[in-house]
Parts: sequence; C-alpha cells; structure tokens
Amino acid sequence: MKNIQMPLAAAALALISATGFAADAPSQKEAEVVAIVKKAVAHLKAKGVDAACKDFADPAKGFQSAELYLFVEDMNATMICNIANAKLNGKSMKELKDSNGKAFNKDLIEVAQKKGSGWVDYVWVNPANQKLQPKSSYVEGTGDYMVGMGIFKDK
Repeated sequence: MKNIQMPLAAAALALISATGFAADAPSQKEAEVVAIVKKAVAHLKAKGVDAACKDFADPAKGFQSAELYLFVEDMNATMICNIANAKLNGKSMKELKDSNGKAFNKDLIEVAQKKGSGWVDYVWVNPANQKLQPKSSYVEGTGDYMVGMGIFKDK
C-alpha cells in the first residue's frame, strides 16, 4: 500500500501544478522576490546598512535581477537606498502616494512593523518602460529598516 501512495501523491501534485488549481501558490517571480529580499535582509544585518546598500547597487553581488531592484527605508519612511532611483535616497517617503492616491508607503511600513513581512499592491512607474503599471512589493522589517522589492504586473 505504501508503494502506491507515494506515486499517487506525486501525480496529484503534478495535476494541481499543471492545472493551476493551487491558486495561492506564489509565482516564480514572487518566489524570486521573496528570496532576494530575505538574502538582502541577512546581508544588511551582517554588513550594516551602508555596506549593504553599496552591495545592493552592484549587479555582480546578486541582489538584482532584470527589472527587480531593492529599496531600503528606515521605519520613519526615509529612503536609505533605492537601486533604481538614487535621487530618492535621503528623502522622506512618508506622504508618497501612487497615481490613484493610495498612500502605499505607509502600508509598506505598517506591514513591515506589524506583520514582519508581506505584500502591498499599488501603481508605480516602471523604470524599464517609464509607464505607470500595477506593482506589488514584498517588504520585510529588520529592526530599524524595511527592505523591499517589487514586481510589475502586466496590465
């Protein structure tokens, strides 16, 4: 009986994956974002924020992937480092809203502080094409900082 159960379980998982039935499973891109953010949080804890931000900006260090880029803010909503737009570094993001008026940065900080980690949806300019697009960012709190990365979704 045990020999039959394992192949049946594997077949059931394959069927669920092939049909997309497991709707709550993260996409490959979402899983990549979570993995990079977790790696970045560990690096920030080990190296400190200044050294970590330098490494995050270096494509050879493995913290970037195609259109994916990290951002780090303190818990007062000051941008510490934004890999896609260094002009934001040192600026307050406290009142930042998306094109629909959503104060998404407050949501990001709230998720990082209260839940430890999670996803927030909003609309933002995609640096790859300079167009407004739906975006979902994963953030993780680490003491005084919040580390995040987002993915742009097709319209």
